[in-house]
Amino acid sequence: METGFLKSRIGEMAYTKWGSGNNILFCFHGYSHSRSFFEPLVSPLADNYTVYSFDLFFHGDSNLYIEGCPLEKSDIEELFNPFLVNLQIDKFTVLGFSIGSRFALSLCELFPHKIHKLILLAPDAIKENFWFKLSTGSSVARRFFKNIIDAKMVYSYMPHLAKRMRWIDEKVYRFAITQLDTKSKREKVYHSWLAFRKLVFDKKGLIKLFKGNQIKVFFIMGKYDYVIKPFPVIRFCKSAGICKHYMVPATHGKILESMVNNQQLLHIVFNDQQPL
Repeated sequence: METGFLKSRIGEMAYTKWGSGNNILFCFHGYSHSRSFFEPLVSPLADNYTVYSFDLFFHGDSNLYIEGCPLEKSDIEELFNPFLVNLQIDKFTVLGFSIGSRFALSLCELFPHKIHKLILLAPDAIKENFWFKLSTGSSVARRFFKNIIDAKMVYSYMPHLAKRMRWIDEKVYRFAITQLDTKSKREKVYHSWLAFRKLVFDKKGLIKLFKGNQIKVFFIMGKYDYVIKPFPVIRFCKSAGICKHYMVPATHGKILESMVNNQQLLHIVFNDQQPL
């Protein structure tokens, strides 16, 4: 195991490297996790992959120097291009979970000729998140979002109101409560959402990108996922005509675990085994 940082003028992104296989895998975790999230993948992939797992900004040991300004895709290019050049990486697979899918898809757009496979676990970047857009879509909304960071009573009331108005169901309500119950958690949501708000993607453009560069695309969705519901993503897969999608019996936070425990699925996604 090795650790290090990708550094540029905009910040430093921490990573851990596992394994020494010929295939390169970049991993981006979801909200509230860290780069250690993908450690369960290391053993199953040890013979074939070298795994680099990165901390998103505002998570783990990564630091963003331009706090308050949204990340541009060009900022991600500035971070990763020297890394790819220095390690002489010509082809790699990229995996993104939940909000980490924004970084995975950004690398696809920035380095399409270098991407062998794209693997997305419950990606939040395919269907626009209503709350994400509402909170970050305008300067007025962003100021309001900022002003209530310290207002625990407001944050406690908002999920109750959303539930009462039937904007969210019971499961999403419980998830929201656990993610907003401390100031540090609320600040992480605020800073992450504002920093990542420009990492958005045109669906038709993505399909053209995948086809034009012969990128193999896999979507893994949770049958019981109430955070990123699977069916909008599955519709995108079917409309694209080139993506493969698989459903695992898991909630949002257990999708990786469910995939790791499914040997056949691992072989299909990572080792190009044809499905039975």
